[in-house]
Amino acid sequence: LKLRENMQEELKSLQKALGITFVFVTHDQGEALSMADRVAVFNDGKIMQIGTPEDIYQRPKTRFVADFVGSSNVLPPDFVQRYSGQHRWGSLRPESIRIGRSAK
Repeated sequence: LKLRENMQEELKSLQKALGITFVFVTHDQGEALSMADRVAVFNDGKIMQIGTPEDIYQRPKTRFVADFVGSSNVLPPDFVQRYSGQHRWGSLRPESIRIGRSAK
């Protein structure tokens, strides 16, 4: 694993030093999100979403992308509409959950 991480850092440094664009293909989501300036998520040979790693992770445009990238609970449009007024798919990431005392 350490060798793989070192290679990722070396590739990023080389890309910046040379000022070139390169295409890096991986099935490892963490690797894609940590190395890329922009990510394309494919499903059955079709591009589902292109964006920055943050956009892909925080603002998935399709249910497939929300399900595919990272860990999340996908929320159906009817549920999301009740709380946000927007009829769209939503997702809840584990790192977004905060536990605290209930308000009284």
